[in-house]
Amino acid sequence: SSLSDQQVQQLASNMEESQKELEDEFLADDPEQTREARAKRTMERVERWLGALNGRQRGTVNAWSEDRGKQTEIWLEGRRNWQQALIDALETRNSDGFSEQVRYLMNNYEEVRGKRYQRMMSDSRTAMAGLMADLLQQADQRHLDHLLEQAESMRGDFDTLACVGEDTENRNS
Repeated sequence: SSLSDQQVQQLASNMEESQKELEDEFLADDPEQTREARAKRTMERVERWLGALNGRQRGTVNAWSEDRGKQTEIWLEGRRNWQQALIDALETRNSDGFSEQVRYLMNNYEEVRGKRYQRMMSDSRTAMAGLMADLLQQADQRHLDHLLEQAESMRGDFDTLACVGEDTENRNS
């Protein structure tokens, strides 16, 4: 069965509401607050893997965040572009090319999000790799031990998932 016009309108409304919530959450009134919030989020994510950062590492994250410029704005713009493309596709859901259109959106999401998004993501991947290398170089043994513990925990999770997958395969045989 196909989506009704009302369901498509509801999806568009939900996407718009979600976008507004993200903009409110991630975009502060001034660029400095946005950079500070990005640095804070990054530190929280990094600390999951390395534990509490030292002063030098915090400075590195702050400098990295400052260099990211309008990354958050561009990410949100790209997200909006993709969602609009999806809604546009859903408006033509009864046409012959609909499934190809949706497949294209799923497989080429970075392209659909726009050139600025593509450039930002390329730059961001390089910058993130540099940030991680810098943070690891600035790490002490406590950070490295924490990282190894997290990796070991994740390995255990993967082992558990692999066993679950094997059990499922055996039951289906």
